[in-house]
Amino acid sequence: LIPAKFGRENHLDKKSIQPCMITLKDSKNGKSWEVGLRHATNGQAILGLDWPKFVNANKLKIGDVCTFKLVSKDSKTKIVMEFKVFKNLNHEA
Repeated sequence: LIPAKFGRENHLDKKSIQPCMITLKDSKNGKSWEVGLRHATNGQAILGLDWPKFVNANKLKIGDVCTFKLVSKDSKTKIVMEFKVFKNLNHEA
């Protein structure tokens, strides 16, 4: 989920943008993934389509933290966010 306040402030809310694809770009190496953005009935923005590919490619596990920064929004359908992954060092092997 994208926090509602962040969505409103960056015009990613249901009133401002229709479902679309967002480019998630790794701030370290520049690799990128396309993931879908859609809206829940309560108006929250959700990263959905192809999210599992992003999770698998970045070897994310419960307890890891991802931060996202909106770097460009050229239109209602072209959005780029940089991300950083902070691994939970308490994962069991």
